[in-house]
Amino acid sequence: MAKVSAPERRSRGWDNVTDVKCSVSIPSVDAAEVESFNKSAATWWDPEGESRWLHRYNPVRIGYIRAAACRQFGRDSKVSDCLRGLRILDIGCGAGVLCEPLAVLGAEVVGTDPADRAIEVAIRHARQCGVDIDYRATTAETLRKDGETFVVVLAMEVIEHVPDRDQFLRLCADLVRPHGLVILSTLNRTTKSYWQAIVIGEYILRFFRRERTNGSGSFYQKKWKRPWRPRGSARSISAA
Repeated sequence: MAKVSAPERRSRGWDNVTDVKCSVSIPSVDAAEVESFNKSAATWWDPEGESRWLHRYNPVRIGYIRAAACRQFGRDSKVSDCLRGLRILDIGCGAGVLCEPLAVLGAEVVGTDPADRAIEVAIRHARQCGVDIDYRATTAETLRKDGETFVVVLAMEVIEHVPDRDQFLRLCADLVRPHGLVILSTLNRTTKSYWQAIVIGEYILRFFRRERTNGSGSFYQKKWKRPWRPRGSARSISAA
């Protein structure tokens, strides 16, 4: 991967994000998590930065979402604008690494995140690339209160960061329209995932952050230890 020069980094907004305090109510979000992601907001679009794992993983996510949406709504996934007209919500969008490719495929994307600085970076990057995306520093609760709905609701690598997962999944279910899709991804709690994500990804390849978190282990160790599996998510969404 080519090295990004310092002038180019500055032009992309990776080194000059101003400090903006979060001004929205976030009852389903851990404030410490929001602050952590705000601190790293400037590097989200840096393919060599802390989020480089996200850039390498992103094609897999895009391919999965594209195929699932086209299958659900009778679209041809080979068409360049196969998601045209589909209103898609990306909860916890960060700086928009997933939002932009979906918008290029024709989707009407709304990206939300309580991390104000990440949204700042997302807006700036979308403008630079000429991509039309509705970014908001807000929460799923606010969207539900406002009566907004979407044909696809995404929560990618988000559920491990929320304090009340069942409440969060109910919010996702409330935001999706009948016959729509809710797509989530998270770190599974298995021996295989521990070795791949923590031992190899975090400690050997250093794709992920290794900061300590309240003495309870590194960042992803803390997430991995929280008891959650895909079947639990499916049951909670079905119950909602």
